[in-house]
Amino acid sequence: RRLVRRVLRHLIENAVKYSPAGSPLRITARIENQRLLVSVEDFGPGIEEFEKSLIFRKYYRGRQQRDHSSGTGMGLAIVKAILDAHGGGIDVVSRPSHGAQFTFWLPVESADASRSVS
Repeated sequence: RRLVRRVLRHLIENAVKYSPAGSPLRITARIENQRLLVSVEDFGPGIEEFEKSLIFRKYYRGRQQRDHSSGTGMGLAIVKAILDAHGGGIDVVSRPSHGAQFTFWLPVESADASRSVS
């Protein structure tokens, strides 16, 4: 549980860090096909298409991040490693200049009907 909280905390911190001050975040969770899916969506600069396959690598820092914030480039690599270790995964959908949505998933033990939490 502690590691899963770390995943969510990191995604929220990134969303806040890379979004304009005062802009909203959208966090949703639902159970679907025996998986818990959690999404964190921001309205910041987004991620360029060519970077989407790179951002989960160790030490990689996107072009926007190199110019505007400090960091080691380890955060999303750690997030991915935690999720992989728990049988889950992560994906990102981005609209450059309009934000990004990170969705991670984990298997759930009892998958009763699809439920949604916002």
